[in-house]
Amino acid sequence: MASKNFFEMFKDKIASLRPSTRHREEDWNTLADQLGQAMPQRQFERQRALVPLLLLLALFISNAFWWQASRENQVAMQGLEVQMASLQNVVESLKSADPVIHTDTVWRTVYVQTPYQTPFLSPNRMSGAQKAEHRQVSADNTPNPERKTAIQSAFPSAGKAPNNPEDNPVGHTVFPREQNVEGGQTDRDQQETGSLAHIELLPIHDPRLLEWETPSMRYVPEFLPDSLIKPFNPRRPLVPTLLHNLKPKYVNVGGIAGWLHPLSPAVIHQIGFEAGIQGLIGFSRHWSLALEYTYGQLHYEADNPSAILGRPELPPLQSAEYRYAHLNLNKQEIWQVSLGLRYTFGEWRKNIRPYVGLNWGQTTVLPYTLEYEVEHEPSNTIQKEILSVDQKVKLRHMIRLGTGLEIPLSRRLNLTAEGFYMRQWERKDKNQMGFTGIRAGLNWTF
Repeated sequence: MASKNFFEMFKDKIASLRPSTRHREEDWNTLADQLGQAMPQRQFERQRALVPLLLLLALFISNAFWWQASRENQVAMQGLEVQMASLQNVVESLKSADPVIHTDTVWRTVYVQTPYQTPFLSPNRMSGAQKAEHRQVSADNTPNPERKTAIQSAFPSAGKAPNNPEDNPVGHTVFPREQNVEGGQTDRDQQETGSLAHIELLPIHDPRLLEWETPSMRYVPEFLPDSLIKPFNPRRPLVPTLLHNLKPKYVNVGGIAGWLHPLSPAVIHQIGFEAGIQGLIGFSRHWSLALEYTYGQLHYEADNPSAILGRPELPPLQSAEYRYAHLNLNKQEIWQVSLGLRYTFGEWRKNIRPYVGLNWGQTTVLPYTLEYEVEHEPSNTIQKEILSVDQKVKLRHMIRLGTGLEIPLSRRLNLTAEGFYMRQWERKDKNQMGFTGIRAGLNWTF
């Protein structure tokens, strides 16, 4: 026993205490039953297994919808690019096209009276001519005295010229003797053509049978000279045109607020602000009427009473040895109302429209308290006083000159940024206060 090693003895002891295989299985089964009773095993739920699959399916469907929407947007963007390219080509073609010149001709018919005569056959002379026989040419070249008598009866004045003007009416044509149809030349022609058969000739009217109408006046058209053509400029009546131009085209209403800075050589440590409402009545694309009503507060210090807004009446000094050393205004309230015109220029850099405006109005200074110091120069002593102004002071004829930018934020909402200078029209003193400032506003278009 003593010869055995301690570790071998411990090993044998452990081996003797180790249960057999059968006992081990029974022990594990007993432990499993105990664990099953303490923590009953739950049945596998198929619904929980389906949740990841459903989530995966929803993700796939959402991705498919997103892909389809992106594809439609891409197709739409490509269509817009094609349309923009075509529009640019159209604009370039329009710019490069030759100008089209339309011309028109204005005609005016002027009727001018001109003398005109119409020839016609006299019925009396035609009755005598119709009794004449047809002239015949015989084969034996012998003139027929009967035919000659008939022709002479038809042409009583043939072969002689009338000596009396009454025998030849106005417009008649007189044949000379050599043109007599029964002259020698005719006999020679008949001798040369003696072998020819008789030819019947159509009746020949003597021009002396023609009579002329009394000279009448006929109207002949005449073209209008270019020098008489004047451009036609239609004129609209003055009153309807004026009423149309004064008709409001749009109305803007909004609020404004900004920084107000008093200006005067005798003022220091100045600061202020203003806020109010603003309205615009537009008569055209460029011109509009501006209405403003604002409230402001000022704080400043001065060394001269004339620089105080409203020019309060301070108590008179005791003597020339006294002077106003310092004046302090912590809070001075003012109301301003003005009416003016605004001119808006064309668009500049992405729909930004600059404008200039001129307003004419009135400033009302509300009651305030003024702290001031009176210094006695010989003794260098300072005495502080307080002055209460209980009445309102109205400053008339205040002009405001401003310029700014109008930036459209949407179809009806506009943002304005403006810098301005304002002072009273009549300046009684060089130290009289003026104002400058910057403000911004929002306007809604109706």
